[in-house]
Amino acid sequence: MRKPRIVLGVVIAAVALVLGACTGLPTSGEPHEFAIEVPAREPIGQYGSGPQEGSEPAVLVDDFLRACSAGAFDDYATAKKYLLPETADKWRPTEQVVVYPTASAPSIKVPKIDNSTASVTIEVPTVATVNNGGILHELPGAGEAALTFELAKDAEGEWRISELDDGLVLSQNAFTTGFVNYDLYFTSTTRDALVADPRWLPRSRTPSHLVSAILAGPNEVLEEAVISDVAAGLVLSPAGVEVRDRIAYVDLYGESQTNTDDRTLLMWQIGQTLRQVPNVQATLVSVNSVNLDPQTTPMGPEYALERLVALSEGALVIGWESAVDEVLSSDLVPEGAAFPAIGPLEDSPAAWLGSDELVYVLRGREALSSVQVSGASWPSIDRFGNIWVTGNEGRSLYFINEDDQLNEVANPLSNTLLRAVKVSPDGARIALIGQGDDGGTLWVGTLAPGEDGSFHIVAVQSVERVLGDVLDVTWVGSTTLSALVRGEDSDTATQVVNVPLGGWLSKFSGPLDSVWICAGEPGGVIVQREDQTAFQRSGAAWRDLGNAREYVNSAG
Repeated sequence: MRKPRIVLGVVIAAVALVLGACTGLPTSGEPHEFAIEVPAREPIGQYGSGPQEGSEPAVLVDDFLRACSAGAFDDYATAKKYLLPETADKWRPTEQVVVYPTASAPSIKVPKIDNSTASVTIEVPTVATVNNGGILHELPGAGEAALTFELAKDAEGEWRISELDDGLVLSQNAFTTGFVNYDLYFTSTTRDALVADPRWLPRSRTPSHLVSAILAGPNEVLEEAVISDVAAGLVLSPAGVEVRDRIAYVDLYGESQTNTDDRTLLMWQIGQTLRQVPNVQATLVSVNSVNLDPQTTPMGPEYALERLVALSEGALVIGWESAVDEVLSSDLVPEGAAFPAIGPLEDSPAAWLGSDELVYVLRGREALSSVQVSGASWPSIDRFGNIWVTGNEGRSLYFINEDDQLNEVANPLSNTLLRAVKVSPDGARIALIGQGDDGGTLWVGTLAPGEDGSFHIVAVQSVERVLGDVLDVTWVGSTTLSALVRGEDSDTATQVVNVPLGGWLSKFSGPLDSVWICAGEPGGVIVQREDQTAFQRSGAAWRDLGNAREYVNSAG
């Protein structure tokens, strides 16, 4: 089976498809290309009956595409009726999904037709592709998918598809109806936390799809941040995951080389993943008919991402408005302190930058320590208590560990200056803003820890879908970023762009002249201007918080 051809940078005008005459097609002579227009109709119902008698090639392909829109609900049984039996046996519908804008429709042409065979081509603008593991790649610009369907007549003389690409072509609405976005969970290399891996999987038999995806392993970009072999040699029972009385029963089989500890971690991964499914409250896992003890499952860290840290009238405080805990009074905070930060755990350290470009660290709310860093950025603190900053005016990247040691990490953007660094709460991912001639660009990489306490950054990818000058970025949970972006058409107007990793980008307008952003949890977005005036998102508007807090940040 062929894979669809994706061509970036080509803009296709949406075609309004109107029913055209399908009679009078030539049955002899040289084949020639002509366009067939068919109506844009509502997706086929969940229990569609299949091809209509006497359907001509273009109409048959159009109806097939509509049947695919409902395929997630009937395991593509109706869609397969449009294929010759031997083709249906080979076709893999979820090998790749091409997603096009809902307002558009495929352009259908018939370049070849004779008495017994026909070719039908479709072209469609694309907004995203999804691979067979459910990993979504949203395309940054206009793209185009071009596919060809070969048709032949069956024993009854009806047109059927004889050859097609593996995969589906779905509108964005049909895709989000038939597929659901969940996180897979994999164990961190430290074996004490879970790392989320966002996926899009068919809405039907979701628990089975989730477990199968876990057994297949993590997204390759996360491989150095998680333990990827705890499920080695295991497969899910052909019956799939059974849910009875809100309990998910997961039966695994195979010649697994994993030990008892690895199986405990696997049970932890599966249980946490299936908890997202609405009708699942508990999970029981067996390996080769031997039940695993759920009582041995680790708890993992609890993140306190909603906490805010601020410098208010010279004091360091945690909390906001009526619930403020003064951590360090103004007589202990050095003059000129700015840019506070706090880690994602309750016992995480706090940090700030001093006027003499020192990084001040509060550990256990007791003693202060400092490390010299010139030209530092706003600090970011991971769950291990490491404090991350850029230094040397963006030329260097550092983290300060629990021993107050300044450790340099190779800049993954090579010779590009770094404007900001932010580590995800689970410590698995790192967001970087690179400073170029055209402004800031957003990058995301994986933090791979070494056995000696070192880190190196791998699998760095540019977030090209965020257009404009990226001023600042924050984590909203472990798999979503919120970026503050200055638009290309204004020097002062800003937008807040929400970037779910493996999801759909969204954005809304921000206050003028904003330069910093924090958002520890969804709905908790706060932006600030250089004069320290702060604004918090409230519904569809921004609430002016004034400048009583000179600098504000969140645990996210």
